[in-house]
Amino acid sequence: MKLINLCPDNTLAKSRYTYHLLSRLNILLLLFIMGMGKGICQSMEWVCRPGAYEKIEYAGNDIFRVKNKQGKWGLLHSDGNIRMNVVYDSITPFIEDRALLLDRPSKRLLGIINTKGDFVKDFSADNVYVSRFPQYKEGRLAFSRGDGKYGYLNENGGVAIEPRFYLAAPFQNGTAAVQYDNTEYGVIRTDGRSAIISDDHFYFMSSPVEGKVLAIRGSRKGGDQLVLMRLDGTSLKKEKVLEDGMNISLSDDFSSLECQLGNSYFLDEQWRINSASYPAPIPKVWEDNSALISEDTSEIRKIQSAYGFQIAYQDKPIVNNPFKNVSTFDKNYAIVQTKDGKKGILKLNPTADIRLFPNDDLIIFQHNEEKDVELNVSIKNLNPSKFKIKRIDANNNTECELQQTDGEWKLKIPYFMPAEKYDEELNAIVMLSVEYDGLEWRTVANEIKSKHQPGYTVTLTGNGTTNETGSAVLTLNVKALNGKNANGTITINGGKPIAFNKGGKNIPLNVSVPEGGSKTFSYNVKVKEEGCPDYIANVSKSVSNPARKPVESKDNGKKKIIIQ
Repeated sequence: MKLINLCPDNTLAKSRYTYHLLSRLNILLLLFIMGMGKGICQSMEWVCRPGAYEKIEYAGNDIFRVKNKQGKWGLLHSDGNIRMNVVYDSITPFIEDRALLLDRPSKRLLGIINTKGDFVKDFSADNVYVSRFPQYKEGRLAFSRGDGKYGYLNENGGVAIEPRFYLAAPFQNGTAAVQYDNTEYGVIRTDGRSAIISDDHFYFMSSPVEGKVLAIRGSRKGGDQLVLMRLDGTSLKKEKVLEDGMNISLSDDFSSLECQLGNSYFLDEQWRINSASYPAPIPKVWEDNSALISEDTSEIRKIQSAYGFQIAYQDKPIVNNPFKNVSTFDKNYAIVQTKDGKKGILKLNPTADIRLFPNDDLIIFQHNEEKDVELNVSIKNLNPSKFKIKRIDANNNTECELQQTDGEWKLKIPYFMPAEKYDEELNAIVMLSVEYDGLEWRTVANEIKSKHQPGYTVTLTGNGTTNETGSAVLTLNVKALNGKNANGTITINGGKPIAFNKGGKNIPLNVSVPEGGSKTFSYNVKVKEEGCPDYIANVSKSVSNPARKPVESKDNGKKKIIIQ
């Protein structure tokens, strides 16, 4: 018995084979291409079907951020269950294992959640607001109670530093830039104490980058001085003066410093000066990718085909469906976009396995009615109810029945193979399209052997003697074997075909025999049924007409001759 495995092959996955008789060489070649006898076949299953959400992002730890058509966000677990209701204006990416639930218009903090989607602390009843940078950084989150002063929360949502700053930047390597009042800036440590001792008054100070800050202080020439300074213990040491003697102003949206001479210095959302309008010697700001979950291609990845992107497991296509785009994460998940732009989530089932064990029995046809070819099926770690298996060819797309009998799964394939001769063994390949959970999972080949045997009986019945006029009626009986609905035509001695259905026909034949004679009536009968060999039968029957002797009788004294 040959094992037909459902492991994918990219060439066959794109093909639709015509259901027809193949030579033995072609069969062997096809079975070789299919890679029969290989190991376990993985599957992908829907966590979230396309169209349920407008936007989907992987947040790590088996959690997805999802956005609905109304613009609201929630959290979806890879088990398909909602972990956080889709009702929030914003759910930030997970940073340092924390995400924030926000009322976007006012930046009001509604809650802090962990990577499991559980509340660390619920702020929905409090007036707590986040800063321009609504993310944790080094275990601290800048917050305000709505009175214009900022402090920092710890990772559990408790107050780490009481709100007393007008502005509070995120921490960078243990220090953060803050504004003490409307004019004074400084640098603090994570406990809230000042990180520097200085007699200078700073009218602005950027967040530290590589231990350096950009600070604005008074200039001896009058106006402002923009200075690049280095943190050295508790001291700030000047490295370079960038602007001197001119007015320098902070933009209203805190995105840039504008100098009177026309130079500009641009700040990111963490108050770090990351560029200038000219090649200034400022510290380089490296991208902080802690909020981004990068694609993982170690186990599953996308591959491009002529029809779009497919998902591959260990470099072999795992589903035939082409997608507009695919992103893979954490060795298990794929966020896919269908051709019509809808997004969904697929999850790898690495231990999935389905195998078909072909039936090596010779299928016997007597008529052109389909027979169920029954294959034993082994299913591992899959839901049988999610399977849809179809026989496919140029003129057929018939669903096969997968059913359990005495604890074993069996697949019934409706099958018919036409033939021109009786008892000629035919080998054919039937292609099966295997869908699982709505995905076109595999296209596999199955070899079936069959032959035709005669399916009719033809008999000639009737009385062996004629009536008084020398006539008799014979009946040609054509009957199908095991074919109640068989239909076709019957031709007698090359005459006009006579149609029949429902398994056969009785045809009366009028014959005559001369008196005193006997005659044998022979008929060549051809039964034609579409897709089956012609059934030929020769039948005969003898009919006699005995001679009749005259019998004398009297009628009123006169003689009358009666022939009997």
